[in-house]
Amino acid sequence: MKTPGARLLRAVIFGALCGGCGSTASGPAEVPKRAVVSRPSASPDVLRGESLLTEGKVAEAKRVFEKALADDPNDARAWLDLGLSQEATNDWALAEKAYRRAIALDPNFAEAFNNLGVLLREAGKLTEATAMLERAVALDPALAAARFNLALSYEELGNLEDAEREYLAVIDRLPDDPVPRINLAMMLIDAGRPE
Repeated sequence: MKTPGARLLRAVIFGALCGGCGSTASGPAEVPKRAVVSRPSASPDVLRGESLLTEGKVAEAKRVFEKALADDPNDARAWLDLGLSQEATNDWALAEKAYRRAIALDPNFAEAFNNLGVLLREAGKLTEATAMLERAVALDPALAAARFNLALSYEELGNLEDAEREYLAVIDRLPDDPVPRINLAMMLIDAGRPE
């Protein structure tokens, strides 16, 4: 069986080549169209750091997040963003600590659960990763990234029924995105169900 990581890479490449071609309506999954997540507000420093992170200025963004946390060590969003900047520099242990701190400060922060789940999955801690991703989806069923990551975790665990459900939910939420369609199709083909 091909790994979901390799499947994702192929799907991303295919999606870039076809530019979102070939979408059709699909999915019996019930996914709210609005996010119901509690996302912590951002201080001006955190907003500036997020902008820098988006521009690829990781080291500068990291300094801004560290300053924001020096000013307010209870800023869950700054901890999440610090984790992102640490992950971007391959500092996995500190990224994990930052995500866990964000969750401790705001136990309803779906994005932090998602990011921690992805980090844990990449570290091979599938059971804990899946629990984190399930929590992210429970907190915000409309967070497509969490549902997609949960589908990947379920697939890696061999839980194809739940993986299929999550892929369909992502397809319902993002009908023009070819990546979840391709991953679902490849999973079904690998399972001998080329429907």
